[in-house]
Amino acid sequence: MLPSFFSTARIVKDPFQLSPLRTDVIDRLREREEQEKAELNPEQSFGDLLMKALNDVNTLQMEPYRLNEKMITEPNSVDIHDITLATAKANLSLSITKELIERTIRAYKEIINIR
Repeated sequence: MLPSFFSTARIVKDPFQLSPLRTDVIDRLREREEQEKAELNPEQSFGDLLMKALNDVNTLQMEPYRLNEKMITEPNSVDIHDITLATAKANLSLSITKELIERTIRAYKEIINIR
């Protein structure tokens, strides 16, 4: 009788099939590579970073509307607490964005006045 590690159940039929663990590793490697590119490429403009942040805020703003529509069409699929949390996240992200814009404008005006 052969030991269990000689079992044929361990033989992979498709050598190119990736397991979920391997795809997770690949995703982490891609993220690390993107971070290294961002570090090596300091010319990533402030505008690009700002647009990405604004897109994230927009996504958070649209989430409560999506959940509301889903609650209307499929009442049992969405909990009211999820809608409340999504709305709170959207409000918080919008207020932080507004505050950052106001501070940026104040800093710009201060720099202009220093000249």
